[in-house]
Amino acid sequence: MSTARTAYVYVKNNTGGHADIFLSHRYGDHSPQQIAWKNVPPANTTPTALKCDYETGIGTSWDYWWIGVNVHDGPNAGCYASGRPGGDGWWDSPNKECYLESKDETSLHYAVSTSAFSITQNSSPCSTSMVQVSLCQSPFV
Repeated sequence: MSTARTAYVYVKNNTGGHADIFLSHRYGDHSPQQIAWKNVPPANTTPTALKCDYETGIGTSWDYWWIGVNVHDGPNAGCYASGRPGGDGWWDSPNKECYLESKDETSLHYAVSTSAFSITQNSSPCSTSMVQVSLCQSPFV
């Protein structure tokens, strides 16, 4: 039997500049849950959270993540996406596996820089690298 749960994810901007942050979460084969935050100051956390629905228990599925940032200024201006090209999916199909458990049903605080996406959960933290995207295309613009 499975139990429906909800986590609320905030993201800290560690890119060194003002950034638009795009976060996508997908539970199993459900449609992605997405949010975009515009012009988040450096070293600040997003003002609102992405509501992430998931389930725990026997026969439940995985959680998948993707993050993108458009850094407007500072030493690392440009667009970055989580993982390697074709490796961690994209905005509409996040593909970085890191599953939520019952103890994650709370507010979670992730972090993104131009080199890493830190998925800091109470249960099993994960991380993946960030790669610079040569063309700032949707969802970045």
